[in-house]
Amino acid sequence: MLTGVKCRATGPEYLGPVLIDPCPCDSPVAGPSVPHAAGLRDWFRRAALCQAPSHAAGRLRGVNVALLHPPGAGGRKTLLHKAIDDLGANAVSIEFAHDDQRGTRGVAAMARVLGRLYDAVDCANLERATVQSIAQEAGVPVFCDLGGEQHPVKAYGELWTIEKAVDDAGRRIRFIGNTQAEPARTFVAAADRLGFGIEADGQGAQAPAVPFTVDASDPCRWTLRKGSTPVGEALRLNNRTCLIQALLLREILGR
Repeated sequence: MLTGVKCRATGPEYLGPVLIDPCPCDSPVAGPSVPHAAGLRDWFRRAALCQAPSHAAGRLRGVNVALLHPPGAGGRKTLLHKAIDDLGANAVSIEFAHDDQRGTRGVAAMARVLGRLYDAVDCANLERATVQSIAQEAGVPVFCDLGGEQHPVKAYGELWTIEKAVDDAGRRIRFIGNTQAEPARTFVAAADRLGFGIEADGQGAQAPAVPFTVDASDPCRWTLRKGSTPVGEALRLNNRTCLIQALLLREILGR
């Protein structure tokens, strides 16, 4: 059942349709893309503002966000829930089961209803074609599992953590893991745009020291070290949450 009362926050009207898929580029486009260095640094700047409670708290009060997920998969809380709650918005969990008999027309009709009831939609663990259909018809920002472990925003969170910790030791990162899988591929591309040198792991104990090491050998649980010192997970998750908030504010409020 779809419930909620749509109440758009003040600010420019959304000019969709578009699937916001992982990052705030100059013009959001369907499909994954990595912004240029200026776009990344602007996103980091916006996220830094969100770390001040006086800036983020209540900014989306009165806004309703639909969180779509397959049946039985709605109990898992993600960083997206925290980001929405801290902004004062209302997150509504909605089970979505695709009706093959109704096909794309059924998805389109549902998307239009969502667009009337909610100010934004996030689709977790749904087929890509379904998410794109919802984005085309909803008329509000549509995100693709923004709080999920496979979303590229995870890579941007790790990179922002590193960017804030850079010192005279240099801009080099050793990456351990499959660099062809997402979000690792996004991390490598974005790091390159920010001027970091990426060294793929493979030299073992003989590898020269590097300022930062990202270990993504477990795709669902990355670790980060500065030199030999682990960087706390709480700090990294907070950075990632603020990036999500900056993106929500940009796409829902238009600023």
